[in-house]
Amino acid sequence: MLPWWVFAFASAIFATFFTIFRKKGTRKENALEFELTRTTFNALFGLLLLPFLTFKYTLTSILIIYFTSILASIGILLASKSLRHSEISQVIPLHNLTPGFLAVLAFLFLGETLTRNQIIGLVFLIIGAYVLETEHHNPLKSFLKHLKSRYVDYAIISAFIFSITALLDKYIINLYTTPFDFLFLIWIFIAINFMIISFISHNGIKSIKNCIKTTKHNVVLTAFFSFLANASYLYALSLTYVSLVMPISKLSILMSTLIGGEIFHEKGILKGAISSVIMIIGTLLIII
Repeated sequence: MLPWWVFAFASAIFATFFTIFRKKGTRKENALEFELTRTTFNALFGLLLLPFLTFKYTLTSILIIYFTSILASIGILLASKSLRHSEISQVIPLHNLTPGFLAVLAFLFLGETLTRNQIIGLVFLIIGAYVLETEHHNPLKSFLKHLKSRYVDYAIISAFIFSITALLDKYIINLYTTPFDFLFLIWIFIAINFMIISFISHNGIKSIKNCIKTTKHNVVLTAFFSFLANASYLYALSLTYVSLVMPISKLSILMSTLIGGEIFHEKGILKGAISSVIMIIGTLLIII
C-alpha cells in the first residue's frame, strides 16, 4: 500500500489542476451553470466508488449529509463567482482562511482551547490576507477598498462556510459512515441542489447542455480533477491525522497562485505567492 503522503501530494496536484480548469471554464460561462454541470459530472464520477461503498447509511446520517450539502453548495457557488470575476492570485490564497475559521469555531462551539501556536497562526493568516489585499502606496486604504469588493467578500465567506462543512465532514465520517460513502452521497446531493436552483432561476437541464457547448472539455476536466482531489484527500485522512494531511494539501493554493497566475498573465503573482506562504505557515501553526 502507498503511504499517506503520496495521496496528500496527489490531492494538492489534482486541486491545482481543478482550480486552473475552473478558472478557464468560468471565464466563458455563468458560475451557476458551470457549477451545475461540474457537480453533475462529479456525481457521475462518484459511480467509480461503487466497489468501495458499504451503503451503511441511517436516516440521521442522510439528513446531516444533506444539510452539509446545502452549505457546501452555497460555498461552491460563492467561490466560483469570486474566481470568475477576480484573478487567481487575488482570491485563491484567501482559502487559507478556512483553518483559522475552523479553529475559532471549534473554540466557540466545541469548547476546544486555542493554544499559543494557534493564536500566532491566526495572526499569520490575518497578515497573509492583509498582504494579499493591499497595495504598497496606501496599504490601509487599499485593504479597505479590496474588502468592499463583492468577489473578495465571496471568497472570504466561502472560506468560512467551508470551515463549517469541514467540522460536519469530520463529525459524519467519525460517527456515521466511511469517507467514500460520504463523498458518493454528498456529491449527489450537491448536484441536486444546483439542479433545483437552476430550474428556479435558469434553464435547468438545458444549462448543462449550454455549458458543455460553451466550455467544451474544461467543465469535464474541472469535475474530474475535483473528484480526484477530494477522493485522494479523504483517503489520505483515512490513513493518518488531519494535522499531517492538511499542510500538504494546502500546497495546492501556492501552486495554483504561481501556475495559474502565469497561465492567465496575472499581475499579482508574487504578492499572491508571498501571501500564500505566510498563510500556509499560519495553517501549520494552527493544526500542528
